Amino acid sequence: MTQREEMWESIKKSLDNLLLYELSCETGERFARTETNMPLLNELEKRIKELNDEITELDRRKRILAGQVNVLQRAADVVVKGELAALDEEPVTSKAEIVRSLIRQAGPNGISRDDIREELERQGQSLAKNYVYSTLARLREDGEISQMEDRYFWSKKN
Repeated sequence: MTQREEMWESIKKSLDNLLLYELSCETGERFARTETNMPLLNELEKRIKELNDEITELDRRKRILAGQVNVLQRAADVVVKGELAALDEEPVTSKAEIVRSLIRQAGPNGISRDDIREELERQGQSLAKNYVYSTLARLREDGEISQMEDRYFWSKKN
């Protein structure tokens, strides 16, 4: 149980005791600030003041954090806008050029058709198997790539 919960439980218990005392008064008189009740009331007032101070501090921290969140949100907006602007400036690359680039990047180890499709899917490009196969066949016919078993290699010298 946290300190705050303990304080609230203690206050509830004290208030319950006060209510029981008030109900048990034989004369029906309202609860008064008598010498026997003063320490209990002082303790309650002290705890209420402590909780109010804690609430004030938490509100202050909340305002500080809200300000920091606002600053971070504005910074994130600037970054996102900058990235979107950069995306707008980049030339649109054809899917065939992306396949060429993947084969070039594979280097001397080459790359398989399945690896090409997986990489395209990872990049968010959705290509049918037939498109990948026909692109590879066209590049092979043009002499840009060579094929050994199930792997493709960049062969065009630029």
